[in-house]
Amino acid sequence: MNYHDLNFVTNRITNSGTQIIDNQGVNENSNRLILLHGFTQQANSFLHLIAEMQKQISIDHPNYVLEAITIDLPGHGANKDIELSPKELADQIATLGPAHILGYSLGGRSALLCAILHPEKVNSLILISATAGIEDPSEIKKRREDDFQLANEIFNLGDERLEEFLEKWLSSPLFSNIKSKQDEIELRKSNSAKGLAYSLMNHGQASFEPLWNRLIEVKARTLILNGSADEKYCAIGKKLQEEIDQSRQLIFQDLGHSLHLESPSKVTREVLAFITAQ
Repeated sequence: MNYHDLNFVTNRITNSGTQIIDNQGVNENSNRLILLHGFTQQANSFLHLIAEMQKQISIDHPNYVLEAITIDLPGHGANKDIELSPKELADQIATLGPAHILGYSLGGRSALLCAILHPEKVNSLILISATAGIEDPSEIKKRREDDFQLANEIFNLGDERLEEFLEKWLSSPLFSNIKSKQDEIELRKSNSAKGLAYSLMNHGQASFEPLWNRLIEVKARTLILNGSADEKYCAIGKKLQEEIDQSRQLIFQDLGHSLHLESPSKVTREVLAFITAQ
């Protein structure tokens, strides 16, 4: 297996605990779940979900062994200096397959592209508050201008003042259901300003080729998860469900855009039920 440039961490989850294992010793025939985070997050944003998975596996799936692979996406965390196009990223994710792939928001677009380009590497797909991109050319143009302005703002703040941007970013109504904003800021502030600016300009919605007309190419079983308080993405999720064969949408009442952060136990229960289904 060729792991290329991306740094990643593999967590082996069993009924007795969770162990970080040597990536070169990853079991080719294992039950594998790749987790792709959102903008400004890092691979460690899934630690709470992994802890919940271990808890529920020990109770509900005692004979199940899961290898959960978390990746810092380009511009984030340990991969803050890595520059890859969306296609190059999807190609590198595919080298870790075959696997189930879970993608949240930004990570959801990468998961979708990987499923389209490398169907043989994707056992199933879980999309949390994800979209297939922006279709309207005028909306793309406006979003690109906004992203360029925001990327400049982030870059000019620099690492020393990155927390100011994160406070502003998490104050968006999109994240109003997150209870502890300060905890989220602490998890995200070790990112670099340059890396986040790069991510926005190269992997943001305006820079990402819309995938709506290619959803027919998704062959993997797909679970689409949304929170009822996030009306915009509930509607997008419904459209995804209508376009992707073998897909279903599940809406969690009273949860928002970051539903896996808001209620990891509920989300984990559905994810495990989905990936363990025959």
